[in-house]
Amino acid sequence: MIRRPPRSTLSSSSAASDVYKRQAMARVDEVLEQINDMRMEATKNYYSTAVSKDFVEEVLPYYFSTLEKYLEKHNTRFFCCDSPTIADCAAFEALRTALPLVPHFAEEYKRINEIIKRFEALPQLEKYFASREHKFPANNKMASFGCSH
Repeated sequence: MIRRPPRSTLSSSSAASDVYKRQAMARVDEVLEQINDMRMEATKNYYSTAVSKDFVEEVLPYYFSTLEKYLEKHNTRFFCCDSPTIADCAAFEALRTALPLVPHFAEEYKRINEIIKRFEALPQLEKYFASREHKFPANNKMASFGCSH
């Protein structure tokens, strides 16, 4: 038996919209979990005595390539849909911190790079990116990477 997805309204025209919204919410969860996993790995390295070679050569490329494949599969303007979500905010922050560790990032991970540029170009964030707060170090002074000593 084929079941219709549940709707949040009684209007039949909203069924497709409801499905799209649920798919987008599921994608937000997927991306947030992936970014949180990457952030946990990153934090271990940023707050150790030095960033490990394994982290730079294997761990970051694994997460970046996983995200790149995800973007290729879903083909959206941002990570989860065609407009930015909280997942894009989390991804931007985590990726911006890790980017200096990955040589040739833009060439290898074109879709991620495009999304970062789109995110940076959002008019709603223009004031923030021009502010002093945006220029703060990514990590606090106890970190071995991404901080100012």
